[in-house]
Amino acid sequence: MIHPTRTDLLQLKEKVVSVANSLAILKARRQALMRELFASIPPFLRSRDAIRIGYGRAIAELQLARGHEGDTFIETLAAGSAREVGVEIAGKNGMGVRYRELTPWGPFVRSPDQRNYG
Repeated sequence: MIHPTRTDLLQLKEKVVSVANSLAILKARRQALMRELFASIPPFLRSRDAIRIGYGRAIAELQLARGHEGDTFIETLAAGSAREVGVEIAGKNGMGVRYRELTPWGPFVRSPDQRNYG
């Protein structure tokens, strides 16, 4: 129930100002979150393209090696060069939005003397 007094009118005006300020803060937070999201997209797309290109090159070289050396030789090389590689998954929180960040670990490229074949 609204009482027609000056004090009640002033309190209602303060509430209107408070709600308007809260709305402005929420909009600013949403814009900051969108900027952060859009800033994270280009590196992801670049890495995705690099992975796609590298994978295509690896498949082409594997097919070439299979043609020259044969499947048994390739399988022998693969069995002799097995190693531990993995991905570490960390939960992150950006302005209230949860996401996961992946960090690969392991020896991806080894020097020739660390490989198990001549």
